[in-house]
Parts: sequence; C-alpha cells; structure tokens
Amino acid sequence: MFATDGAAHLYGYSDHDRYGAEDVAMLFEEVMMFIQYGAVADVAFTTNPDPNTAKCADYIVRWGQRNRLSDLSVRTRAQAVAEEILGRSLATELSALPNNATPLQTEVDWCTAQNRQAVSPKNRNVNGQGSGLDRTSDVFKEDFTRRRH
Repeated sequence: MFATDGAAHLYGYSDHDRYGAEDVAMLFEEVMMFIQYGAVADVAFTTNPDPNTAKCADYIVRWGQRNRLSDLSVRTRAQAVAEEILGRSLATELSALPNNATPLQTEVDWCTAQNRQAVSPKNRNVNGQGSGLDRTSDVFKEDFTRRRH
C-alpha cells in the first residue's frame, strides 16, 4: 500500500497521520532538500534483524525507491504543499526532477541497494550533476519573509 500512498516517507504515511502534519512536513522537506541541494532520498522496507547486533548488511531490502519525490503521486502532493507554504509556483525548480522514482535492488542488503557510488557527495544527487538551479538561500529567505507579513 505504501508504494501507491503518495507519502514521501514511512512516518509521513498519509493514511496514518489523522492531522496530516507529519505528512506535510515530510513532503516539504523532500522538496526543499531537492531545490536547495539537489538531494534525493532512498526509502525501503527491509527485514528486521536484532537491532542490538545488526549491521547494514543484515537489513535485506524487500522493496525500495530512490527519489520518491519523482513518483507522480508524491510529487503532485509535495508540490502543492510547498507552493502553499512558500506562496509561489515551484514548477521551474521541480522540472529538474527525473520522471520516475528509481526502484532499489531487492533481496540485497541495505548498503548494496543504496549503491552509494551512484550518488555524488559533491552534488548530492543521483546523476552526479547539479540540477542547474541557483540554490542561493536568499531566494527562500525572501519567500519566508514575504509570507510572515
């Protein structure tokens, strides 16, 4: 059910949070991390080993996605939330998103599924390239200042 829910993260699961606050926060975080840093997240369901002894290799991925923000159901909701909070369109900034979320490899451990070499630490995105957006924080400071008045 999570795959089709439209939530960005497990604790933002939209059918669980009756007030929607956690869901709104997680959707907004996904948008801002992408716009400011080109960062994307990996989300997965794994096996549940003993937390006292488990290592990354003990968590076997059963289902997962990279860049869930690119999933149409998540993107639509996240864009609506962020635009309402910021009071302006984010269509240009979000046009740099890939068209689809990328499935993570399953039946491998969490570290392997993340394929960390595919993510550039310099640019913090899946393609190793910046999104081409001007990520100056002044733009968003201006947005928040306008909304407070």
